[in-house]
Amino acid sequence: MIRAIAFLFAFLATSAAAADDFAVCASDTAAPDVSIAACGRAIASGRYNGRNLAIVYYNRGVAYGQQGSEERAIADYEQAIRIDKRYPSAYTNLCNVWNDKDNTDRAIPYCDEALRLNPKDAHSYNNRCRAYLSRDELDAAMTDCNAAIRVDPKYVHAWNNRGNIWRRKNDRDRAIQDYDEALRLNPKYSIGYNNRGVAWKEKEDYDRAIADFSEAVRLNPKYALAYRNRGDAFDDKGDEDRALADLDESIRLDPSSATAFNIRGYVRRKLSDYDRAITDYTEAIRLDPKYSTAIANRGFAWLQKRDYDRAIADYDQAITLSPKTSSSYANRANAWLRKGDTAKALADAGKALDIDSRNAFAYDTRARARLTTGETTSALGDADQSISLRPRAAAFQTRGDVFKALGRRDDAVADYRKALGMDPDTETRDAVEAALKDLGQQP
Repeated sequence: MIRAIAFLFAFLATSAAAADDFAVCASDTAAPDVSIAACGRAIASGRYNGRNLAIVYYNRGVAYGQQGSEERAIADYEQAIRIDKRYPSAYTNLCNVWNDKDNTDRAIPYCDEALRLNPKDAHSYNNRCRAYLSRDELDAAMTDCNAAIRVDPKYVHAWNNRGNIWRRKNDRDRAIQDYDEALRLNPKYSIGYNNRGVAWKEKEDYDRAIADFSEAVRLNPKYALAYRNRGDAFDDKGDEDRALADLDESIRLDPSSATAFNIRGYVRRKLSDYDRAITDYTEAIRLDPKYSTAIANRGFAWLQKRDYDRAIADYDQAITLSPKTSSSYANRANAWLRKGDTAKALADAGKALDIDSRNAFAYDTRARARLTTGETTSALGDADQSISLRPRAAAFQTRGDVFKALGRRDDAVADYRKALGMDPDTETRDAVEAALKDLGQQP
């Protein structure tokens, strides 16, 4: 935020010392602690009133904000408004600070008033755009970002935020166009590179995503979010070692990021490092006790460790927090089935499919549960659906088991061989090889 200078400075500054304090208070180049001290002396001098005194409080608020002292900044901006209710910059900055504190209910009224006082305030349009974006009110956010760009076509943050809106609207091509413009205006804008990288990642163009995240961390080596995103992109490419290196760095820079711990847990779980994955998920949950994704992911790690009671407990909690997540029901169904409770497995698999009729894992689990109860015809229908949605080794194993139960030996052998040709995990490979031997076939 830019500090302001007094419009009656020459008239009101009645001494050289007062003039110096006022100038240092308003200086963009002075260190925050130096400006705060100068502003304090200017206030204590009693020489300023009206708009000029409001500006002194405003400038001290800016300096407090630069120090990270949000509460003191808010107090000074509010004092500026008490002195001069028509001072728009104080409203603008209050909107910005409350946005940063994720309190959009407090932020938006300040932006409203700033724009009433100054309809050409691009900063307030942009700040209100941010607030509406946080509330997922995308059309209102778009209107304000468009207004900010119309008032100031070179306003980098507005182009970036409009890109964020397009991305949330799943129009990633237009998002990238806006990020491009932000970066054309400011080629050193690390946030723009990070956000464009996210858009490329969502388009599954991982090389371009990684290139943008790399530029973001080159420009800002302490950019924890960009390291996290690059780690996630490396994982998407199957490069777990580089993914873990980036996630380690992200967590070192920002150990309060629950998302970073969750992603690192996910990578470790893929590497069958279940204990360390559980440690990461547990830390993510400690940081954010309502993080249903991390809770469900920990449940899956417990499932892989065959600790079905702990898996079910985590899925219970995840479902309570996010009752419309199909995968949690599907995985809990798997845990119930492995515990031998077929009725609960069938109920959870059915619920998963009620939520998402294309959940291949739920079809697979229901097929195995129905096979257990002797409903082989229904089981075959579910196994077919699972394979059609997501052909994978475990799904062919399940259908092979159904064919075997139906006495369709050749079909069973064909599916088992398909499963072995898909590089299955150890558990699936062992089960398929045993089934083939049982049918008199060599694996």
